[in-house]
Amino acid sequence: MIRASAVVLAACIAVIAAPAAAELRGQRGMPAGAEVVIDTRPAVHCAAGSVGPDARCLPANLLFGLRGRLVDPKVLLWRLGTLGLTGAERVAVIGDDPAPRDAVAALLHIAGQAAVTVVETPPSALPPGGPGRTAGLVREVVYTAPMRDDLLILRDELAALLRSGAAPAVVDGRPEEDYWGGRMRGLRGGHLPGAQSLPLERLRASRGRPVPDVLPPAGPVVAYAHGAPDGLAFFTALTVQGATARLYAGGWAEWAASPLPADAQTHPDPAERG
Repeated sequence: MIRASAVVLAACIAVIAAPAAAELRGQRGMPAGAEVVIDTRPAVHCAAGSVGPDARCLPANLLFGLRGRLVDPKVLLWRLGTLGLTGAERVAVIGDDPAPRDAVAALLHIAGQAAVTVVETPPSALPPGGPGRTAGLVREVVYTAPMRDDLLILRDELAALLRSGAAPAVVDGRPEEDYWGGRMRGLRGGHLPGAQSLPLERLRASRGRPVPDVLPPAGPVVAYAHGAPDGLAFFTALTVQGATARLYAGGWAEWAASPLPADAQTHPDPAERG
């Protein structure tokens, strides 16, 4: 069931290569000029001791609801205001686990944060600072940065683009077993019509290495994974690699629950379903 190869990976990365927005980037250590550190570890660890002189605790679970769904945009902006963020700050995002770290970084970027740097070095290896500040019960300031909601694409909009033949390249960040329908975490298995497989972990592993120019750059792409948390992490990984991406946050979980067509489609065994 797993058919990907190094050639497919190189082709996919070549397809997504394009100038990235300067507001979201990644680097090994703390960036110069960062005004605020966003610590994505569990609040108890962040509050016990974080990095830098002004760290704020923002674990990913505060930004997702039931089954990993995104919180309402108004709730998101209110939560950022409880941390004293207005959107004008240059923030560095840290965390032990790259998945929630990158998901929070993407959400800050989409929310309109002026500059977001993903720090790839774990907090334990960074210079220690004081205790991180946890979110308050009331909003300290009003988050005023305009959202970059053009970076998101909804299911029906994407479906219309795919039907028209005018859709940009679509890349699937799930493991190859999910992509080919061998594992079903939704109501059916498979992938979006015409989507190319680019597993998130393989994309992360390629960071910093030269990639053969198998295909010429083809402009922006639409990225998705299973749902919002891993889709946001995939969006961050693509962007820091130099891609211009839009995110289908509903991902395969939402697509599989609809009657829309899919490639490599599989279905649960009726006996197992019963």
